[in-house]
Amino acid sequence: MDGGILKDLIFSVMEKCEAAGCLVDAAISDMGQSNKALWKRCRISAKRSGEPVVSCRHPSAADTDRKLFFLVDTSHVLKNIRGHLV
Repeated sequence: MDGGILKDLIFSVMEKCEAAGCLVDAAISDMGQSNKALWKRCRISAKRSGEPVVSCRHPSAADTDRKLFFLVDTSHVLKNIRGHLV
């Protein structure tokens, strides 16, 4: 799926959840190609040089200082580390 389409879809779901009274502070995903494209669209990055960028402006925030944080699914990270060690 295209990163722009995925971003629009996920942000729309987040806005609806927030309208229903839920507070969404983070998005958690594996590092599949679609999710990498989403992170790129949101300007999320972690490189060896420079500071990591792990958040963007929250899509449904009336307060522009509110952030949406992006997290990697830990079980997938551990599975990938194990796969490289075995």
